[in-house]
Amino acid sequence: MANIWEQAAGEIRERISSEGFQRWFDGVEMVSDDGSTLELSVPNPIHQFFIESNYLPLVSEAVAKVCGEPRLIAFV
Repeated sequence: MANIWEQAAGEIRERISSEGFQRWFDGVEMVSDDGSTLELSVPNPIHQFFIESNYLPLVSEAVAKVCGEPRLIAFV
């Protein structure tokens, strides 16, 4: 089974600039998925703040598309 985050990241990559993806999403990794919450590891609090402030709807949409249903997104 392919990693949920890898598939969602592919969706995100198609919708933002390559520079934006490389800057904000290259270091993001999936930590866990319990069926209701997807936990993502980010390189630092600045990445978390920027992604939450600018890309959270896109991340949520991409994860829902991959999973077939919405997930809460949590950063660790």
